[in-house]
Amino acid sequence: MCNPALVGIGVGAAGLGLSTISSTQKVQASNQAATYNASISRMNAQAAEAQATDALARGRRRETEQRLQTSRLEGSQRAAAGASGVSVRSGSVQDILSDTEFFGERDALDIRGNAAREAFGFRNQASNFNAQASLQESRVGSPLLAGAGTLLGGVSPLLNQFSSHRRNFPRG
Repeated sequence: MCNPALVGIGVGAAGLGLSTISSTQKVQASNQAATYNASISRMNAQAAEAQATDALARGRRRETEQRLQTSRLEGSQRAAAGASGVSVRSGSVQDILSDTEFFGERDALDIRGNAAREAFGFRNQASNFNAQASLQESRVGSPLLAGAGTLLGGVSPLLNQFSSHRRNFPRG
């Protein structure tokens, strides 16, 4: 006949085995999720860096366009002054041309600064995404250690049950 205490120990050992497998699988699933999330964050960082590069390129193009527009305006002002018989070197015409140049250059530099700030924002995002990826990667654990921890934590009560059984039912 089966000894109920030994059956209990056997059931406990089977349960411990299942718990060990379960904790190992849980860590494996958690690792897969962390690795996936880290890869998504890395891709987001790459996208943000591409946006920063694009912002700077667009800024350079707009800055160049602004300078060309200012040059065209100065040319039109010179032509209008010359057509009306006013000397381009006269005080008021020269003042107008200087103002046009000054404000045109200021606008070009504003465009450059705005592009740099936009790029900075995207690069800051990229840095945050990379930090998130590193955090996710740091959460990856060892399934073997998780299983061993569960196993070691469950062995002690089983050994206590077995020891108690041997004391209560010594061999004859």
